[in-house]
Amino acid sequence: MFCIYADDSSTRFYIQTPRELQDKSVKVLEKIYENMRNSRMLINADKTSLIVFMNSKRRNYLIGKGEPFRIEVENNITEEDNDTKLLGVWFERNPNFKLHNEKQQDRINQKLNELWKITDR
Repeated sequence: MFCIYADDSSTRFYIQTPRELQDKSVKVLEKIYENMRNSRMLINADKTSLIVFMNSKRRNYLIGKGEPFRIEVENNITEEDNDTKLLGVWFERNPNFKLHNEKQQDRINQKLNELWKITDR
């Protein structure tokens, strides 16, 4: 499965060949950009994130071993991230939610420390 999003707009699709991955990715991102423009929303290409979810064997076939996936739309190059945050949830290439759990634990610890500081001891 391939997932792409821009400014809280996301999509996913299934592909079979490297060419199909490239073509569909560009087409989908162009459509997201067009919809954002039609809604008179600004596009921040620096915040556009791309992540590919698939096992390593399939990934090596479609993208290349150890290579990040890249697409170019409207002179903006978007390169695949190792992790990204979408609507408050952290996702990684290997969707095990370990990073999300770590981030949530850090956030909880920070809030508990703040509470501890304002309570009577």
